[in-house]
Amino acid sequence: MKSLKLSKFQTFLCLEEKLNQFDVVRFREEIYFLRNHNYYDVIMRDMTKGEFEKIFSEIAELNGFKSAFGGWVKKSNECIVTLNLLKPAYKDFYHFSIKVFVQGLTGKEYSLSDSLFKKDFSHLTLNGPREYNSLFDFDMSMNDKDRLCILRNLFSDFIMPVTEKVLSKSGIRELSKRGSIQLLPIVKAILG
Repeated sequence: MKSLKLSKFQTFLCLEEKLNQFDVVRFREEIYFLRNHNYYDVIMRDMTKGEFEKIFSEIAELNGFKSAFGGWVKKSNECIVTLNLLKPAYKDFYHFSIKVFVQGLTGKEYSLSDSLFKKDFSHLTLNGPREYNSLFDFDMSMNDKDRLCILRNLFSDFIMPVTEKVLSKSGIRELSKRGSIQLLPIVKAILG
């Protein structure tokens, strides 16, 4: 097997092509680029924040989220869930959060708008577990293979299981009873 050194842009195109071809949950740790019926080992490099955002978006969309207003959203009749990547001006990292808006909980019906991402206070806000902090820290050097593996795990082990539960009021109550999430007292009282 030959090893082919690719530019960062070519490597990204290879990754993007593979993300489009495979279900992300089954995405293998090793990524190969097929050209002229020969496999070449892709030499991974540190991806840029722009490349990370593009890959994060692809994975979110493959998992049923829609891109909107600089974030990603998934809706049910009862709740709206948003994924947010915020970039502070003072450091080279992203702050990741999941915001949940429960329809009619406080007499308000939410619609898809930029205020869900930027202004409105959610009924529930979750941050990713600490073991995923390195994924969002671009001051820390990490090759693409490791970053993609951690990103895949974040979706399969945290984002998707939590999202499936918080898309319903009963799922939110269940997570709260288990102690997996902490609800504001007013939200807890209204949900019962």
